[in-house]
Parts: sequence; C-alpha cells; structure tokens
Amino acid sequence: MSKTITTNFVALNDEERTYLQKYVTTGKNPAQSVTRARILLLADQKVSDIEIAKVLQTSKSFKPLTGQRIISITKHRRRKEYAEFMKEIVEVYYKDAEVIRLVQDNLNTHNGGSFYETFDAETAQRIYKKFEYHFTPKKASWLNMVEFEFSAISRQCLKRRIGEIETLKKETAIIVKQRNEIHTKVNWKFSKNVARKKFKRFYINDNINN
Repeated sequence: MSKTITTNFVALNDEERTYLQKYVTTGKNPAQSVTRARILLLADQKVSDIEIAKVLQTSKSFKPLTGQRIISITKHRRRKEYAEFMKEIVEVYYKDAEVIRLVQDNLNTHNGGSFYETFDAETAQRIYKKFEYHFTPKKASWLNMVEFEFSAISRQCLKRRIGEIETLKKETAIIVKQRNEIHTKVNWKFSKNVARKKFKRFYINDNINN
C-alpha cells in the first residue's frame, strides 16, 4: 500500500518575508526559533516538507581552491552538531593546519559558545583558536560559496523522497566523492568591483580604492 506524502506550503506577504529574512540572519535569536523561521521561508518558496527536513539537517564544508568538500548529515542542527562538525574538521581533515579560514553565516550557533557548551574548556579553546572567522553579511548569506554546493547536492540527490537518514548519507556521500575526485570548483564571478557596483548605496565614499 503506497503512502501519501503531504506537502504544506505557505504564502508570506512582503512584510512577513522581510521580517523572517532579517530574523534568521541577525545572529542573536535562539536556534530553535531561527529554524522555525527558515522552515516558513522555505515553505514560502514551495519547497516540500521532505526537502526542508533534508536542508535543515545538512552541514557542509567546502574548500574552493582545491574543489574539496566535506558533508555531515545529522538528525538535529543544534550547537552540539555544529561544534562536533568543526571539531572533526580540525582533528581529522586539517589537523596539520596552523590556521583554518572559516567563512560562515551569522546563525547564532556559529560561534565559540557552541564549543564551550559541547566540550570541556581546554578542548573548546583549542578548537576555537584554530579558526580565523569570516562572516557573510547578515542579509547576504548567499555570498558563501558553500551555498552553491548545497544547491548542487539538492539538484543531484535531494529532489526525490529518501525515507531513511542512512540512505540519505550514502546517497550524498557518493555525490560528494564524485565531485571531490574531479575537483569541482566554483566559478566565482562576484569580484570586489562587481560588489561595489551592486552595493554602491552602502558605501560612504565611492572613491575608496581598497
């Protein structure tokens, strides 16, 4: 007997959409509330319930210069999962690196506090000091190249129903392995000059050269 998969969409007005977009990017709101806001925004984009669940449970790291990516799929997306993913990056993938330059959005779990809530003080400090943090603008998280990777994974794997998390892990691992083997990179065209034209109204002095 087949099981019916229901999808619940919402229709936000411009004011509601703007409020929620600001809410999820301020970096000051509780993670659970931010997740609920993200669900509403995704549902407004006509993303199905199943796809929303997959998006919210996936963490990913992308090294654009070498075309290598790391992915982690968990049942939850809390401070604990973020801290453990960052610890794995430090201790497994880049254990010999002196500094890891990390670009991420302003989600309130993306900070050193997550390490201290998850690990003992010595471990938390060691992991925290390993990173050099760079945050995308609060209203422009799309400036993080990893967002392109999420999109690629979605197109190749997540646009169909996958009922079990273990199956999801296996499917995404195959795609990540394939992309890593051919060193798939991002053709990033959003240069400094393009940014200045697009965000001209935010510059106090248009004659800034640096």
